[in-house]
Amino acid sequence: MSSFGKDEQFLKSNAAAMRALAGGKEHQVTYAGTDTHVGKDDVRLPALPPTATAAQKASLRGAADGAALWLAHHNPMTHKKHCPAPDGAKAIFESAERARVEAIGARHMKGVGNNLNAALNQRYENRQIDAPGSADDAGIAEVVRLLLREELTGSPPPKNLSMVMDLWRPWVKSRAGDLINKLSESLDDQSAFAELSRRLIGALESDLGDSSSDEDQDSDNEDDQDEGGDSQSEQDGE
Repeated sequence: MSSFGKDEQFLKSNAAAMRALAGGKEHQVTYAGTDTHVGKDDVRLPALPPTATAAQKASLRGAADGAALWLAHHNPMTHKKHCPAPDGAKAIFESAERARVEAIGARHMKGVGNNLNAALNQRYENRQIDAPGSADDAGIAEVVRLLLREELTGSPPPKNLSMVMDLWRPWVKSRAGDLINKLSESLDDQSAFAELSRRLIGALESDLGDSSSDEDQDSDNEDDQDEGGDSQSEQDGE
């Protein structure tokens, strides 16, 4: 079989595995760009490079597994009910939710955990996180995702972030250590996890404004929100 034929078979198998892990969902799967997007009826995964390495294929499996876990364990209405309105708080809230759904898969399926690790390692291969005191809201959201992943699954951070995460770990735990422990106990309850995530935001950020959910705000695109509602989207090159 030619290299093109092998890659085509790999992509088909990857899509089939994603649908199975998602609980038999029939979402259309396409491969394009460098990001992952989960919509109401479709999933877009990163394109496979023409000469993909084993690590890149493992990363693509991780992207598919992450999308499948989002479909299987994320309730968009629960998310909308609890999600805070300010952008900074929302980013942290959604990072926590991503860590939750991925931890469910990683805890119960070693292969899924390995694939998710591969995707995360590629994500941070050429990017850094600023140290405490220098990071913006997006950086804090990344830290929350990595620390929760560590607490929920026991997986260490990507190697090139180990030093900066050593700085963040005591910073976060001194402010929200008890909440992180409670989040670990609420992994399978999205509503309880969401309430604790909002408390976590309050403990970490005092300048995000009103972090209450804006339940009465109308949305013109409720079925296709990035990182919320019915979709998950990540500009990360996974």
